[in-house]
Amino acid sequence: MFCKKIFVLMLFIVSMSVSAADLSFEVQKIREGLNLFNSSDYKGAIGLLDEISALKLNTAGEYNLRGEYLVKIGEYHFDTMNYDKGKELFDLAILDYDSAIKIAPNDVDSYINRGNFYCKHGKQDLAIKDYDKVLELDPNNVDAYIGRGNAYTNTGHLAQRDLNKAIELNPNDFRAYMARSIVYLKIGQNNLALEDANKAVELNPNNSEVYNNRGLVYHNLKQYDSALWDYNKALELDAKNFKAYKGRGMVYFDMQEYEQAIEELNKCIEIYPELNAVNLRRHCDYLLHKTKAEK
Repeated sequence: MFCKKIFVLMLFIVSMSVSAADLSFEVQKIREGLNLFNSSDYKGAIGLLDEISALKLNTAGEYNLRGEYLVKIGEYHFDTMNYDKGKELFDLAILDYDSAIKIAPNDVDSYINRGNFYCKHGKQDLAIKDYDKVLELDPNNVDAYIGRGNAYTNTGHLAQRDLNKAIELNPNDFRAYMARSIVYLKIGQNNLALEDANKAVELNPNNSEVYNNRGLVYHNLKQYDSALWDYNKALELDAKNFKAYKGRGMVYFDMQEYEQAIEELNKCIEIYPELNAVNLRRHCDYLLHKTKAEK
């Protein structure tokens, strides 16, 4: 029995090393693009677009990976007002997810990825269909319950149902608590929103996004000092977290500290020049000049 266990362990180690060493050129190239994007080297990631788009792919995993890359690059273009290019890349990403599903129709990852895209980009009905398919294939899939809960965010009781189920299946998944905190905010249950935001921080205290999430909750509760503390913590963990700079800018805006708001929004835009931050900065400029003129 002992020898058998050792043999199985050796097979596992060999399979791990082989899989790591035998990554296809296509996968390595797409991962290179994703790594550049995730490290905030957006120009470097975009520089690989033509090469990655031209890759000849064969597996569902490869199509899923390229779909993820195309979505990220598309969002960057869309957020920086290059709408036509963004839409073109979104369409290509959907084609990749469709190809992945055609190759492996029972692969839940493909439906999750396509559902997440639909959910994030306002196509909730299509997202729910994909999450429903995942749950048909895997009734205890936590990612599908979280995704469908996000898709149902504007329908409070359905969102709560799915996110409650996700937490029942995995009480340690911080993403479910983050998502449910936003649902609670939208339906006015502020204390529950803060409880869930606190739980997400407790479960994953080294993740900058949990502090962004709780900062948003505190901001909505008009607890500005606590919101700023959380955004500061997010930036301590990830100095390129543009959402935290934007969050601080929005807090200062509501505090009518427009010069500080402009400074924070400039830092956000320097990292990631999204339209919403640009527009808010312009509004801050206007209010700042108006305030000075009235004095």
